[in-house]
Amino acid sequence: MDDEAHIRRIRELASGLTKAHAAVLYGEEFVFGVAAKAVNVYLKHLWCGEPSLDIRPTHCPFDNNIIDALNPQGCERRWTYGGEKDYREWVRLAYLAATAEGYSRLSEWELEKWKP
Repeated sequence: MDDEAHIRRIRELASGLTKAHAAVLYGEEFVFGVAAKAVNVYLKHLWCGEPSLDIRPTHCPFDNNIIDALNPQGCERRWTYGGEKDYREWVRLAYLAATAEGYSRLSEWELEKWKP
């Protein structure tokens, strides 16, 4: 799946949950960054935990440590508040970092970066 298709699916998830559950959501919105985190963690789980499925995540889960390491300027730094514009900037910066370190996939780069 390409970047735009992945982002579109995250947007659709956030929008659908917002429409269905606005009354019980903080600020009456399911935040894009939260939807992205849920989707990307789920895909990472399938990729790492179920290798027979041959899942190749498009992006990676962005947590505060990864976002801080990317040092984004002029956008939200907390994934729990991040909108689509913020997410796109995190992805852009992550691609720059991953490429500089010899990775072609964000998921592989993040897997090496995120070690407890």
